[in-house]
Amino acid sequence: MTDLAQGYSAKVSLSPGQSLRVSAAGSASVQALVGAPSGTTPVNGTSILFGPYDVTAQLRVTAVSGTTSYGLTRLLQVFQNPEDGKLTAGGAEVSAGSGAATGTLRQIATKCGCPSAFNPGSTQQISRSSHMATSDINGVLELVFPNFRLAPGVETPQGAVASITAAIEKMDGTVTQILFSGAPLGSIPNGGVVVGNTAAALKLVKGEKFFVRTWYSCAAGILYGAQACNTISATDGDAAVTTAASEESFNYGASIPDTTMTAGYFASAGNFMYRPLVIAAVSSRPAVLIYGDSKSIGQGDLPESMMAGIGEIARSLANSTAYSIFGIGSETLQNLTSGASAATALTVRSTLHKYFTHVVCQLGTNDIHAQARTAAQFLGDMATFCGKFTIPVWWCTISPRSTSTDSWATVGNQTAHVNNAVRVAVNDAIRQSAVVSSAQGARKIAGFFEMADALESARNSGLFKADGGAWTGDGIHENQRGYIKLMKSRFLDPAVFGAN
Repeated sequence: MTDLAQGYSAKVSLSPGQSLRVSAAGSASVQALVGAPSGTTPVNGTSILFGPYDVTAQLRVTAVSGTTSYGLTRLLQVFQNPEDGKLTAGGAEVSAGSGAATGTLRQIATKCGCPSAFNPGSTQQISRSSHMATSDINGVLELVFPNFRLAPGVETPQGAVASITAAIEKMDGTVTQILFSGAPLGSIPNGGVVVGNTAAALKLVKGEKFFVRTWYSCAAGILYGAQACNTISATDGDAAVTTAASEESFNYGASIPDTTMTAGYFASAGNFMYRPLVIAAVSSRPAVLIYGDSKSIGQGDLPESMMAGIGEIARSLANSTAYSIFGIGSETLQNLTSGASAATALTVRSTLHKYFTHVVCQLGTNDIHAQARTAAQFLGDMATFCGKFTIPVWWCTISPRSTSTDSWATVGNQTAHVNNAVRVAVNDAIRQSAVVSSAQGARKIAGFFEMADALESARNSGLFKADGGAWTGDGIHENQRGYIKLMKSRFLDPAVFGAN
């Protein structure tokens, strides 16, 4: 690593496939000059990996305060010669067991996401969140942890710098410490993130369950998210199933011991969870980023097993595809694109897009049914949203919203929302995979998932199905039956994202 004194800058050139690690004890900035997504990224008391990029890139690193260190690394991809079958990495021949990584640094696990709530009355917490590896991994893992929480259209700073320790716990009881800039104790800037790496190479097999143990301390209070840690339903929506007790744990208070390096379950004091935003390693398998509202995080849903995803998208990824959910209840597409806070709505989350290969968005119901956006306005916002990414964006057709006189037990006693015609017009455009705005021209989404047909009684009816009983309890969110019926319809097939 090369050190930069305060006030000095350096231009760093990256060849295709190289990454730049920047570590700042104080504050630094990294500006994209050539070949990388435009913009300047702050690095405040943390370590961030930039790249790799597919083309030659140039970045400017500036030490704003304190000393900043930077260094180049290369993630070697493995190629097989179709004629002789030999494997090469970085121009040299390697064997299948050489450990050379295949692919790029990306999300490789399930059940990650943003916190959405906080408790100012407690200042320390410890969590044991469960995840499943979606790739075979034999190398260093990179994890990203938040010190902000989501509100609709806003990334809210927690209010103070946070301290963190973390570790990976495998099912055999092996615990691997996560280091932050080489130290076991990390510091997360207020409103920012911290990047940590496993202290040693870790081997995970696709389909293997593991835990992330995290101790977090912040004078402004604790953070937690919507995916609860110890609620398991005894039904899969149709019939009773056998479930194991929860293996996730969460405890909080004024003074909580740091047991991140101690394997095993501990008694939970609350039905909450603090999860990593990202669990990444070098991989060639798809990694999906979910943007959505309360239905993306599973409001009204319950898992029938601890590893089951909840919500409209995560359930259908079925533990075969890595994902993280950047959604929040009451979110609108307008908030993220053309609303009053749109300029800063994705400030932190946009720096994490590099860890993913595809976006799935299910926003729309709040824009149309709650905010009364017109079809033209919504489609314009879709075009703006798609333009924020360099990876494919997939959209879900927008589900119905209705009222009922019999708690949605039947279709006949439902009445469609007054703005159903707008929803129909938007869904017609989505099905054509064409998003048109007179102000911004035309932009095609990568494709769509037919969620509306899977949930409503007939196309464009605006009414929820009621096969086997009510699929919703409020005419907005599915209940567990509805979420599982949606998953079983296979409206979303993870195979469209690539090898699974």
